[in-house]
Amino acid sequence: MIIHEIPHPFSQFMRDGDILSPNNFLLIDEKNTIYRNGVKINIQLDIKYPIVRIISDDYFLLIDGDNDKVKNNAWIIHTNGTIENSFYIGQATNVILTKSNLIVAYSESSLDTDRMFRNNHISKERYKKDVSSEGLAVFDFQGNCLFKYMTDAKDPEFIPFIEICSFLKKDEDNIYLLARLFTRGIAILEFNSKNYTMKNILNIPEIFDYDLPKAMTKKNDDWYFLATNPNYIEIEEGNFNSLKSYLFKLDKMLLIEKIGECCFSNKMHGNNDGSFSVPLSIKNDDQNSCFIKI
Repeated sequence: MIIHEIPHPFSQFMRDGDILSPNNFLLIDEKNTIYRNGVKINIQLDIKYPIVRIISDDYFLLIDGDNDKVKNNAWIIHTNGTIENSFYIGQATNVILTKSNLIVAYSESSLDTDRMFRNNHISKERYKKDVSSEGLAVFDFQGNCLFKYMTDAKDPEFIPFIEICSFLKKDEDNIYLLARLFTRGIAILEFNSKNYTMKNILNIPEIFDYDLPKAMTKKNDDWYFLATNPNYIEIEEGNFNSLKSYLFKLDKMLLIEKIGECCFSNKMHGNNDGSFSVPLSIKNDDQNSCFIKI
């Protein structure tokens, strides 16, 4: 395991980030200033809950996940600061990109559990509700909603979940989801973004003493997870120096061990090359954002 620090002397902490390598990263700081590989990009947008993802060398995606009004809250932006397109995707908590789609996760507080309780197809009234209640949705880069999980998932492939904690791209068609199920268990699901099917591929042992993992990646037959164990007393007292993120390995025998630690982050995510993007989420002079390579 190699940890590369991503220094950002220009800011104290990051509200979100997408770190694909030590030399290929996108960060947004506490003042909503965006940096592409350390170069400042001026964006005149009022963002409450930013989510950023790299699309290509020239473009990136910016989302305001806390937008509670039906107006555009996702922007495709050129690295020169020009907004190329904008559209509405609901109150997103996480997003992962393929070449043609955005797969979006939503908060459990917005989830409509009507179908889970009834265990059948839902009424037409359901279609009037916001996409944020769907748990999961698929969009194209023009902002067209192609699939809404709670509404459109077919019964044989319908797996009721409460929360999607993390995404990981398997390939351009298939996405891994770390999900908290309606049965309260934790599982890795596999979602096909072409035919919109879902399957459970692995139930996770309930042995995490830490908060539920916020990120995962895979290398060979082993899974890796990043989790935090915040000391809430320290947080209340404003002492953030003891807060960290912890790396766990889950092998094919379902044996888990803690193998490392890094900077504290609430916005970490895994990359499909066995690495993690970990933007620093607290004001801490001793820590920087980091990129972890397994």
